[in-house]
Amino acid sequence: MQPIAVLAARRPTILAGQHDKEETVTQIIFVGGDSRQERTARQLAHKGALQGLDVVFYHPDWTSNWGRFVERVKRQLGPTSFLVLTQDVPTELGHALRQLARDRRVPWRGVKARGQTAVLRALREAAKAAQ
Repeated sequence: MQPIAVLAARRPTILAGQHDKEETVTQIIFVGGDSRQERTARQLAHKGALQGLDVVFYHPDWTSNWGRFVERVKRQLGPTSFLVLTQDVPTELGHALRQLARDRRVPWRGVKARGQTAVLRALREAAKAAQ
């Protein structure tokens, strides 16, 4: 089954793969970048490269209105989440998201991920670390 992409302007890109019902599904919340990184996420989904991963991409761009953005991520974080933050996250937003992850005991990782290969590697490493 190919990943399903639900894409909308100013909303997260949700990409869901297929999972065995017996396994614990880790939802990876990938935060960072702008329209270029959004294009990378779409390309990975189109190629089927995200098979077996549940990923929600948030591309905050460089907005200073990050309070509402943190609230959306807060609603998304759950007990089986793993937060990935790229270097393309505004400083204060990054601080707020890392604090949120610590408060909720959600594991997180900072990565340098630009381009399809780097993003896919970061996602796979996060999935492996979450096991």
